[in-house]
Amino acid sequence: MRPPKKLKIRWPKNFTPTMLHTIRIGGFSGESEMVQLVFFLLSWSPMLKTLTIDTHPCYYVGYSKWKKEESEDDARCNYAREVVSTHLAPNVPSTVKLTIM
Repeated sequence: MRPPKKLKIRWPKNFTPTMLHTIRIGGFSGESEMVQLVFFLLSWSPMLKTLTIDTHPCYYVGYSKWKKEESEDDARCNYAREVVSTHLAPNVPSTVKLTIM
C-alpha cells in the first residue's frame, strides 16, 4: 500500500511506518482521504503507542513544539470528532492510546 499522493504529506527520509511510536494529526476534518491515511498508518505501525487527532489546525514550529490555531468553523470540528469516534475509534488497537482534541 502506498500513501495517498493528493494529501501533500512530506514523509521523512527513509520512512518506515513499522518504526512509528507516535502519530499526531492536526487540522483533521474528516475527509475520506484522511481516514484512509489513518487506517494505512494503523495497519502498518505495529509499534504505535499514541495516536492524537486534533480537529484544529496545528503547525510544527520546531524543537517538538506545535502552534495550535482556533478553528473558525465549530461545525467542521464537531463533524471531524464524530468521524473519528464512529469510524476510527473502533478500529484502533487496544494497545494504542487515542486522543481526540
